[in-house]
Amino acid sequence: MEGLIPAVRGQLQSVDASVPLTQISTVRSRLSERLSGRRFQLQALGLFAAIALVLAAAGLYALLAYQVTIRTREMGIRSALGADRRSILTMVLGHGVRLAVAGVLAGVVIAASGARLLQSLLYNTPAIDVWSYAGASIGMLLIAGIAACVPAFRAAQVNPMTALREG
Repeated sequence: MEGLIPAVRGQLQSVDASVPLTQISTVRSRLSERLSGRRFQLQALGLFAAIALVLAAAGLYALLAYQVTIRTREMGIRSALGADRRSILTMVLGHGVRLAVAGVLAGVVIAASGARLLQSLLYNTPAIDVWSYAGASIGMLLIAGIAACVPAFRAAQVNPMTALREG
């Protein structure tokens, strides 16, 4: 489309040479220039959201890893009393998932209440989009589940005799 501008300029000059033609451009380039500020704002918002997602996953991992370290003796006692690895794994994963569900619910409530403030940044998108909320919630729960797996597997591998001696 940009290649047609000289031809259009030539045709317009041939019709009336006295008309000044200063800015000839395509609608696409004008729209791109007009939306560049918004595009930058949304890219910055997306970058901050990705950083927040990584920090949330790292925080959940650190919290669960710390709790597993603190509760190593308890895991050893549970194993010594007959708890199998699956039940310990389920217990730690369940704790991580419960934390994630509470965080997602709090996040959805806060996001829904603050959605009106972001309405001016959205283009052809409602402030409260159920599919976006559902996708973000499921994504966060998946990331939280993955972050909880490492401490859960570590807790399931606790040797009862070693844990009881160290405690």
